[in-house]
Amino acid sequence: MTPTRHFVAAVVLLLLLTAGGTFGYASIEGWSLRESLYMTVITLSTVGYGEVHPLSPQGQWFSIAFVMLGFAFAGFAVAGVSAFIVQGELRTLLRGRRLDRKIANLQDHYIVCGCGAVGREIASAFQQAGQSFVVVEINLDSSQVSGDSGFPCVEGDATQEEVLQQAGIERARGLIAALHDDPENVFVTLTARQLNADLHIIARANEKGSESKLRVAGTNHV
Repeated sequence: MTPTRHFVAAVVLLLLLTAGGTFGYASIEGWSLRESLYMTVITLSTVGYGEVHPLSPQGQWFSIAFVMLGFAFAGFAVAGVSAFIVQGELRTLLRGRRLDRKIANLQDHYIVCGCGAVGREIASAFQQAGQSFVVVEINLDSSQVSGDSGFPCVEGDATQEEVLQQAGIERARGLIAALHDDPENVFVTLTARQLNADLHIIARANEKGSESKLRVAGTNHV
């Protein structure tokens, strides 16, 4: 289980325990939801503030079972939250949101589709020149994009309209189709040209016979 899934599972489990405890005290003791929630929280957290009202024998047995259940899942929840923070998942999530806002504000930028050896060289050149750009890569983990590259990235299939729209293609100046597969570069070109008729498109051709197809698809340079 990844740290993110562990964290989500821990949060869901905590909410279920809280809801179950609140419902249990309300049903057994006839307390209000506020009183039942308060009793649930102080029981689950073991802070020991004291009971809201004297418990019935059924309520005491419920409290014993509830505390034991809480202890059983406390380690799982704490481990999930700790892993989420310590292993950088929270930092990655916040960084991703900042990048989303940055990409949403870009104007006259370039979109680099594919970040293999060729795409990475192009992105590095843009970065050194101070040119705004966005990398679109279907799998960031297996690509040439390292965690410290600083490249603004969109993870997804560049042949899909919604992915190019996420990269801000309507506001972009140009697009580089640098995928390894020529048919995919043709499809990226067709999709990009449909979304932005004024876009300057440069495509990579891996086979000799692909140049004419890419030009027919709408590429300015191959």
